[in-house]
Amino acid sequence: MTNHQTPTALSKHIHDVLSFKKEFQLERLILFSDAVFAIAITLLVIEIKVPVLADASTHAMKEALAEKTPEFFAFILSFAVIGQFWISHHRMFGYVTGYTNGLLWLNLLLLLGVVLVPFTSGLNSHYGGLDIVWMVYSLNMTLIS
Repeated sequence: MTNHQTPTALSKHIHDVLSFKKEFQLERLILFSDAVFAIAITLLVIEIKVPVLADASTHAMKEALAEKTPEFFAFILSFAVIGQFWISHHRMFGYVTGYTNGLLWLNLLLLLGVVLVPFTSGLNSHYGGLDIVWMVYSLNMTLIS
């Protein structure tokens, strides 16, 4: 303690430092979550491969792109779904002022579901006619919810 600091001033300073650390840690949690959401959304497009054409013609490209319709549908659907979950996460964490280990683990469980979406979306785009695929996708959405 310096000559001009009272015990009350020191106590306030320590409280301010701890509060700042707590806010910084919460901010780290939010930034990490935002990064995972962003990466998951980005990975969705990797499922859509550029067509390889034996005959590089406009007609062949139109046919190849038409065959990709289920992949584009799955991409758009999953992009919107992840986006909606991110918006909900953003809103919810607007009210959070502190955290516990339980919240950290619940958030990680949510993020586990989010990073699975590119895989389950890919399954859906290739095998969407199979009930099991929709069950897996729905289970993935339930995990996130």
